[in-house]
Amino acid sequence: MDGERQSHHDIWVMDKTESGWSAPRHLPASVNSAADEFYPMALQNGTLYFGSQRKDPNGPGDIYRALPQPDGSYAVQDLGRPVNSAGGEYEAFVTEDERMLSLAVSGGPDSLGDFDLYVSHKQADGKCGEPINLGPEINSAAHELSPKLTPDGKYLIWMSCRLPPLSSRPQDRTTAQVLQELDAPATDLATSFRSTSVPCQL
Repeated sequence: MDGERQSHHDIWVMDKTESGWSAPRHLPASVNSAADEFYPMALQNGTLYFGSQRKDPNGPGDIYRALPQPDGSYAVQDLGRPVNSAGGEYEAFVTEDERMLSLAVSGGPDSLGDFDLYVSHKQADGKCGEPINLGPEINSAAHELSPKLTPDGKYLIWMSCRLPPLSSRPQDRTTAQVLQELDAPATDLATSFRSTSVPCQL
């Protein structure tokens, strides 16, 4: 970076070595562009999924898939329709077998709020199917972001900006009581939720 602050977001990588983590290295131009690249997810085989706002005909943000090449470069493809649309697609989570992709979508046709979570399954032809809105049990009128499956595949964990219901509190509270409330779960504007949905139901 030559000591200069860049005006956009790029994706960098650090390698685990015997002596610790390596220095960050900038991924090549096929992955990074003059626009914003964000929310990378790497599979064990090195395949990379990420979001980008590079100029294209789909929308303000798209999901891309990057395959590592023997020379250290990446072959990058826009996932295209139906995953990418005229809305904005962000924060893809992909299972290791690449048979299921979940993502946050802004401006979806059946959206319940600002950002909703959707899921797409791989079809018999190897292409991603039409993304399905995960519905009101997951989505709300607020932002839903960062979908993740637990390693055992039993739970979906995500972030929501919905506000928790406010309980009645006494007007006069001690400092200790206030600190205890701030430490309690679900007091932040961005709250993590856990769904009991299993992968076959997504």
